[in-house]
Amino acid sequence: MRQELDHLIHFAHEHNLFDAESSVLISVSGGLDSMVLLGLMTALRNRGEVAEVRAIHFNHGTRIENSDEEKLVRDYCKALKVPFLLRKLQIESGANFEKRARDLRYEKLDEALLLGEFLLLAHHIDDSFEWSLMEQMRAGAIKASLGVPVINGKIRRPLMAFSKNQLRAIAIKQFIPYLNDPTNRENGHDRNYLRNEVIPDLAKRYPKYLRNYVFRSNQLARELKLHAGSRGPLNAHLLGNWGAVIYRRDFELDLSGAETLLTDAICSFSTSGRGVLQKQISKMIGGSLSGSKGPFTLSGGVKGYSYPGMIIICGPEGPDYLALLDKQMVKYLKKAKATQIPRVDLNQFSTSLYEAAKSKTEHLPFFAFCLDQGAKSIIKDSLKWDSRFPLLSEYCKEQGIYFRPILNFISYWKKGGAKRKGSFFFAKI
Repeated sequence: MRQELDHLIHFAHEHNLFDAESSVLISVSGGLDSMVLLGLMTALRNRGEVAEVRAIHFNHGTRIENSDEEKLVRDYCKALKVPFLLRKLQIESGANFEKRARDLRYEKLDEALLLGEFLLLAHHIDDSFEWSLMEQMRAGAIKASLGVPVINGKIRRPLMAFSKNQLRAIAIKQFIPYLNDPTNRENGHDRNYLRNEVIPDLAKRYPKYLRNYVFRSNQLARELKLHAGSRGPLNAHLLGNWGAVIYRRDFELDLSGAETLLTDAICSFSTSGRGVLQKQISKMIGGSLSGSKGPFTLSGGVKGYSYPGMIIICGPEGPDYLALLDKQMVKYLKKAKATQIPRVDLNQFSTSLYEAAKSKTEHLPFFAFCLDQGAKSIIKDSLKWDSRFPLLSEYCKEQGIYFRPILNFISYWKKGGAKRKGSFFFAKI
């Protein structure tokens, strides 16, 4: 389950849901979604990614299955060594029963929360899509049509990183027990009607509907400044006819939220009327955190390359430009003797390059170079081969010159790395 846990913790950090010092209370019904959430969060607790996990279960006493659900949750909590809270609710039947029950549950959940504790609910991507459809049918507000919020006050919804099918797969692989609520088959409720009648037909005709919904909703949420993971402003340098470089002006390496800029850049250089590949864009953004990746083949002869904190979009003329840049950087390094190469003490990084690069008009250099062996302690694998710049890679390897995407060094400087002295230089081609 390592891959699923890594995905969940990345999603949690991206959206500021919780951290290693957080305590969480999970509302667990005994159904698939909440039982998987309980299993995942307990695994994260065991890994030290969250401090404490508690579970709360509500027994409404309205169905014969309620006692079985209570026992299932209680036994699973005991097996996981998770504190179990039980609340028995007494609600009279009649009009608006679902709403009255929901309101009472939220009231009891708020009472059960400890100081500083977050409440985790098990809504997932499918739930959000269903809610979005309902709101589009019932109301005209754009915000409501985004779907279920990932964060709402003390409430966090970590499973918005997964689809229903993914949760089923996790439950099967990890032998997580759960019970199905028979009322989910009753189509008198709007959500059940959409879930059981409308969406299955949509899925057959449009199999990528969920992926497109997530992509579109994230873009809209960021444009409306409602996205839980919103960060500093993004920069897009259009560099002649060959391509563009996209990075964040506060020099954070995570480029989440760059979907719109990337889409615009790709479309501006594409020679085709085909649509942009959303999966590839997501991979490029992921590559901005995990390291250099690419090429990503996009529409109309456009290719993309990910570096830490930076994405390069190349149009049809891009390969020729990168080849020229490769030669120019080697020429620059050969021309200067080692003692003559301009150096920038890491402690002085902000005085020139950092301030200049924040400008929308300045061209941010691709790489920073270092002759100091201390680079090994800053950036691992500094002599790693870069297939986009083969001549530069070969020369630097021969001469023992360390090079890395410049935002690696800026990010290190921002985090206080300037306390470790080192001399760096860059070629502004």
